[in-house]
Order: sequence, then C-alpha cells, then structure tokens
Amino acid sequence: MLFLALGAALTATIAGLNGLAGVPILDLGVLFAGLHSDPHAYWWLYAMVFSTIVPTAVHGGLSLLGAQALAPLWARRPAARLLTDGDRAWKAVAAPLAVGAMWAGPFLSAALILWGLWTIGADALAAAGGFYLQTLTDLAVWIGAF
Repeated sequence: MLFLALGAALTATIAGLNGLAGVPILDLGVLFAGLHSDPHAYWWLYAMVFSTIVPTAVHGGLSLLGAQALAPLWARRPAARLLTDGDRAWKAVAAPLAVGAMWAGPFLSAALILWGLWTIGADALAAAGGFYLQTLTDLAVWIGAF
C-alpha cells in the first residue's frame, strides 16, 4: 500500500507540475500508454519508484542479525562454550564457524521463505503489478492528467 501511495503522489505531483508549466514536462498519457503496451521498456521508472526497497532490505537484513537470539538455548550453548574455552587450537577454529552458522540460520531461512514465495506467488506478483499500474492509470484519468 505504501508503494501505491508513493505512485499516486508521484502521478499527482507530475500532473500538477504539468498544469503549472502549461506544457507537459512529462507527458503522463504517453507514459501510461507505453507502460501498458511495453512495460519492460520502462525499467528506469520501476527503478525510481521501487528504489525505496533497497533501504528496507538493508534494515530487514540487520534485523535478521538479532533473529539468531530466537534459536533455542540448547543450540546456542555449544557455540558459546567454544568461544569461552580456548585451550585447544581446534576450538579456536570451530568457534567462529559455530557462531557464523548460528548467525547464518536466519538469513538462510529468510532466503528459503522468499524463494518459496517467489516460486509459488509469481502469478500473484504479476497480478499485483497489473493492479498497481491500472490504479495509477485510473488516478491519472480521474485527475485529468491526460
């Protein structure tokens, strides 16, 4: 819904700027017609609108670092013992590997979930994209942008 609100704000802003300028700065009629006829030709527009996904993904990745604390204590205790007991050389090697495996768990789980959603929900994602484009086109027509 936030991306839809962002798209609506951009559409309304461009329509307002076109009205103030008296000439189309960006012809929304041509833009939406092109999006409907050849959506892959406008990759720059998708990159601009959905660029806010990058900081969202970074914040999500940082939050996954804390998700390792959700692992049960019985699974975290051996890694903690390896870190505190450094009397053997193999423990000095095994400790970072054990901690790294503990921290990799949430990232691997998230990647598996995203892969499953992408595999199962590709059609739903395409339908959501179509709804997004049609809603913004309807908004542009409603406000008289073209």
